[in-house]
Amino acid sequence: EELFSELDKGIEQLKTAQQQLKTYRQSVLKWAFEGKMKTTVGKLFDFVGGGTPSKKELSYWDGNIPWASVKDIKGDYLNYTEDKISEEGFKNSSSNIANESDVILITRISPGKTIITNIKTAINQDLKIVKPKFKTTSKFVYYVFKSIERECIKKSSGTTVLGINLSNLKELEVVKAELEEQNQIVQEIESRLSVADKMEESIIQSLQQAEVLRQSILKKAFEGRLV
Repeated sequence: EELFSELDKGIEQLKTAQQQLKTYRQSVLKWAFEGKMKTTVGKLFDFVGGGTPSKKELSYWDGNIPWASVKDIKGDYLNYTEDKISEEGFKNSSSNIANESDVILITRISPGKTIITNIKTAINQDLKIVKPKFKTTSKFVYYVFKSIERECIKKSSGTTVLGINLSNLKELEVVKAELEEQNQIVQEIESRLSVADKMEESIIQSLQQAEVLRQSILKKAFEGRLV
C-alpha cells in the first residue's frame, strides 16, 4: 500500500497534466484567432445535411458506400465508417455525399465536433457537410470550427439529446481571413499542437508503465521478494 500510494500520486499528476493539455489546446486555438477580423458562420459557410435509409429494408444496407454517423467522428481524419449502405439505400434516403477533404460537422448528440474526411462518404442526419463560400483549405475550416466548439455546445438545446439548429450555428462569430493569412494561422496552430501531441504521447506511455509497475509490485509481494 505504501508503494501503491506513491504510484497513485504519480498517476494523479499525469492525469492532471492530461487535463491541462486539453485546456492548452483550446487556448492555442483561441490565441491563433484573437485580434483577427470577425464575421458570422452564416456569411462564410453553407451546410448540407444527411439522412438514414430505412432499417427495415435490408437491401439498403451492407453495400459499398461508406455511411458516416456520430460514432465515426473521432480524431482529426475520417478514414473508414462502421456502416455502409447500398446505391439503392442512398437513392431512397435524404443522405448526401461528402467528398475527400470535406469537413464534416456534428450538429446533434455531440454538437460542434468536426473531422476532415479522407474518403468519399454518405452522412446521416446528425452530421453536416461544411461548404465554404470563399477560397480556403480544409485545415483552416477544421480549425475554425474547432475554435467555436464550446460555443456550439452553449447554443445547443434538447432535453434528452443535445443539438444545435442551423440558425443558431450561423450566428456564431468566426475569423475572416485571406488565403495567405489562413495558411499562416494553420502553421502557427500546428507547430504548437505538435508539441502538445508529443507530451500527450509521453503521458500515455507513463500511464501504461505505471500499470505495469503496479502488476510488478503485486507479483513481487506474493513471491516474497518485496521485503
